Amino acid sequence: MRAALAAGPPERVVGVMVASVDFRAAVAGRSGGLSSQTDRELLRAWRAASDLLLVGARTLEQEQYGALVTPAQSAARVAAGRPPVPPIVTLSRGFDLDVDRVLGYD
Repeated sequence: MRAALAAGPPERVVGVMVASVDFRAAVAGRSGGLSSQTDRELLRAWRAASDLLLVGARTLEQEQYGALVTPAQSAARVAAGRPPVPPIVTLSRGFDLDVDRVLGYD
């Protein structure tokens, strides 16, 4: 997996998402029902390698992005002089992001 992440130019934009064969991005409002443990490991590896994450506002609320990377990935980021987790950027048309829900406080 590390070789796949390292391949290609250092500056790039990568889009990653999970979807069903009928193009649904969620089951009962969450993407977890569509992904496997391997999918989640790959997503965390991409997050750990990223300088910045662009995540939809509703995805942030529904998925409660608390565990972006594993503790080992976070430590590796810090050892490389990077922040422990990549910063998240989101866009919202209504400016109504429920920050407490995003952080898992509800």
